[in-house]
Formats: sequence, C-alpha cells, structure tokens
Amino acid sequence: MKNLYKIIFSIIFISTIILSINIVHYFQIQKENEKYVEICKEKIENFGDPLKDTEDINDKFIGVINEPNSCFCRMYTRLLPRLLVYKVKHNKKELEFIRPTHNEYVVPTLILEKADAFISYGMGDDIDFEYVITELYKKNLYSYDCGIRSINLRNKYMFFESECIGLDDYVLREKGQISSEKIHSFGEKLKELKLEDKKIFLKMDIAGAELDVLPDIIKHHKNISGLSVVIRFYDSEKAIKVEKLLKAIEKNFVLVARNELLGKKYCSCNFKKDHIAPRISLTYINKEYVNEKHIPFKQSYHERNNYKQFHSPGFCLYEFKLDWKLTLSEKIKSLFGENQ
Repeated sequence: MKNLYKIIFSIIFISTIILSINIVHYFQIQKENEKYVEICKEKIENFGDPLKDTEDINDKFIGVINEPNSCFCRMYTRLLPRLLVYKVKHNKKELEFIRPTHNEYVVPTLILEKADAFISYGMGDDIDFEYVITELYKKNLYSYDCGIRSINLRNKYMFFESECIGLDDYVLREKGQISSEKIHSFGEKLKELKLEDKKIFLKMDIAGAELDVLPDIIKHHKNISGLSVVIRFYDSEKAIKVEKLLKAIEKNFVLVARNELLGKKYCSCNFKKDHIAPRISLTYINKEYVNEKHIPFKQSYHERNNYKQFHSPGFCLYEFKLDWKLTLSEKIKSLFGENQ
C-alpha cells in the first residue's frame, strides 16, 4: 500500500512540475510576444504588412499560415483571449441554445425571447435563418442588404430594404439627419422603426464592413439583447482592428457561442492544439442578462446535443478548441480581477 501511495504521489508531483513549467513557459512567450506585437504594429501601420499569410479569392480562404513568428501570428496570438467562450447563467439557469438552420449561427434562446424585434444586416441569397426565427418567435424582422435588390419574403413578419448600414456621425451629421436611399445609420433606423425604447436581436454578416460599423452600433447596447456577427481577419492589420472591436463589445456583452466558417485551411500559430480559419461567427449576450459566468476548460462544447436543431443539418459546425494554457491563464487573471 505504501508503494502505491508513493507511485500516486510521484505521479502527482511530476504532473505538477510539468504543469508549472508549461505555465511559466506560456507567460514568458506571451511577454516576449508583447514586444514583437509593437514592432509588428509599427511595420503594418508605416510600411504595410509584408507578411501577408493569407489569400481571399472568391471568399475562399486558400492560404495557410505556418510561420509562428509572422506578424499575423503575433496578432492572432494576442487576439485569442477575446475568443474565449463563457458559460453563462441567467436567474440561476444555464442558457439554452438553438441552431435555427443549417448555417453557422448558434444562438441562446434568451436573447431571442427578450428581443421585441430582429434586425439582420447582410442577407445574400440565404434567408433561412431569418425565416426560422420569425416563424418560431412571431416577431418582426427588418433586414437590409444594398448588394441585392429584392428577396422573396416568406411570411408577414419579414421586411426587406435594399440599404446598407453606415455610421451615425456620417449619416446624421454630414447628411443632415436624412438618409440617402441606400444607406442609414443604426441609430437612425431605431428611430424610424420606433424601436428606441425596445430590445432587438442583431445578426450581421457584411463582408468585412462590420469592423467599421459595429463600434457605432454597440453605443446602442441598451437596445440590443444580443448579437451574432461574422468576423473576418485575413491579415495582420485586420487582426489589430478585430482585437480593438472585440474589446469594445466585451464592455457590455459576453461571448457565449463561437465557431469557424471555413474548411480545412488553417492558421498555425502558437498555443493552439487545433487551428482556426480567420473567419468566425461570434454570438454575444447583453451583460444585463448575465448573473453568473465562467470560462469552461472545454472550449468546444456546441455539439448537437447542446442545442435544438430546427432545420435539416447541412454544414457541420467547424468548432475549434483553444489551448488549455490560454484558458488557464485567463482564469488566473480573473482571480485578480483583471478584465477578460
């Protein structure tokens, strides 16, 4: 029996040593990375990014990033804490999720229930998501896409305008508080739809323009129960902007669902067991509905039994995992009251 105890103790001791070395190594690399990030920022801002690791042809990611010391990987490593998904409780109950269609969006039912209406930017030729949530919740959905002229609306709750989203400062000030026929601001649209004192769920997929308009939209966070947005960061400059944007979103929202959208071509940077293509879907819930939250070690938890499927499955969710060292480091920081 004593020998068994010795063996168990030895295993625990060795495991603890290995774990400690890994954690120390992680923080050393992160500290080193911080220095290189500033160098990369200067290089990107002053000279352009000479290390374009990716290509975007016909919306297909075909590049493979395989140099951990490239500027993109430095930026991407810095971005990783922003992609940690929380498990959230509202009134002591964990969130329930639905995947309304075969597409990428996995959404907490709570943010749809709390919304008085839905707004969707970027429709393309796929309106299944919008159709299903209007059929389920019987609430008006206002959709906008200036890249198409019309949509075959399927029920009385769906409305469409061939318009694009702009900034409040541009539309309201430079345009003298009058929209053009093709562009509006989010604040202006809330006023037009008489939703200024209401809650809306926001869905957005606007081919990269989200980096420009979302900072303006989230100023209206009191009107937004939650949002699902597709984020793209195909180069180092985009990664810098994405980090800034996600930090701004986190002030009033909590990330509760995340999945990548592209196939089997990935970034290969530091501190990831698996890899990720630089185009992802993120779903946030307003902090006012969050009573408790924690970062689960298992970051890939949206298997089919975790959400209700309301459509015949088409594409699988390319959910990715994040290295436990990153998750652990964020947990340690949270003990000392640092913001996630």
